[in-house]
Amino acid sequence: PNSWPPCRWSICCWAAWYAVRNAWFQVHRQLRLHYFRPLWDDLGLPKLFQYRQAWRDNVSGDTAQLAATPRLDRMKEFYDRIRRAEFLSFSKVEIEMQDRKKPERRYVSTMELIGFDWKLTALRVITVDASERLAELAARAGLR
Repeated sequence: PNSWPPCRWSICCWAAWYAVRNAWFQVHRQLRLHYFRPLWDDLGLPKLFQYRQAWRDNVSGDTAQLAATPRLDRMKEFYDRIRRAEFLSFSKVEIEMQDRKKPERRYVSTMELIGFDWKLTALRVITVDASERLAELAARAGLR
């Protein structure tokens, strides 16, 4: 029996897959080296990240506080900052979250289900006026 044609077909498919995969990795590598790296360096993002880390370590103490806080407490604080979450449709959700440092500042993000991933499609920063903030605090304290 001649078993060479199926074997040849299998080898051919594997070689084609391997060639396409390697070509994709080469293109991705070239894009990374020649396009994204200069863009990254021109914007000065690594330097900005270094400044932010230095600020956290030396001035604000955020890193030490974060390391000292148990994970469960951090999750609770995160959950407590969520003010509103609502589905606008089956594939769109809007989440309003309070800022950690400034309670009157809120971030309203809109996320859409695109394919199999949730993508951030809109982000707004809003400021809550003092009367709304006092009413919210009173409601939390059980005064209403």
